[in-house]
Amino acid sequence: RSICRSLRALVKEVMPEAAEFVYHGAVNYSLSESPFDRICYIAPYGRHANLGFSFGARLSDPRGLLMGEDL
Repeated sequence: RSICRSLRALVKEVMPEAAEFVYHGAVNYSLSESPFDRICYIAPYGRHANLGFSFGARLSDPRGLLMGEDL
């Protein structure tokens, strides 16, 4: 829970205007009210949490900092 609280605080600090909503069991963030415009999400699990980008494989990453897969 503390990890999720910290992640929520981080997202709210970086994107204070973002709408927060639950979608598919995760807390999602969007700059509109549509779940299809979501930017990132926090997915809680028993002993960890994931902070992910909903369409991360499509993000520009010129410095090669992001890791992941296009599922």
